[in-house]
Amino acid sequence: FPSGITHAGYKVPADKDLPSIVISAAEKKTAPDPQLLQRCQCLIGSLMFATNARPDIQYTVSQLARCMAWPDANIEAAAERCLIYLIGTQDLGLHYERVADPKLFGCSDANWCTRQSTSGCAFKIG
Repeated sequence: FPSGITHAGYKVPADKDLPSIVISAAEKKTAPDPQLLQRCQCLIGSLMFATNARPDIQYTVSQLARCMAWPDANIEAAAERCLIYLIGTQDLGLHYERVADPKLFGCSDANWCTRQSTSGCAFKIG
């Protein structure tokens, strides 16, 4: 575990202050340490991949991804918290079953009027 933290007590993947942490990092836009930048980009990229089977971290990861170009120590700590949450909740996830005649349904929405544009989509097979 990073920094000697255990997964005990992390019942949610993000702290309630995550949106303000992201806004603060986005407003700074200072050049990050190259090592911090690489660590955060690798960690957040890995978390993005994990959202395929773990939709419970989707909001957290989408917020963190907004700061991949200028992360700070708070963004790294938030990403590590999400990773620790995943380690502590390995028994959760999606299970797909074969369907005889699958149907695909999808929808999407976007909001481009906010300070940080947001978009999303949802798909259902079955």
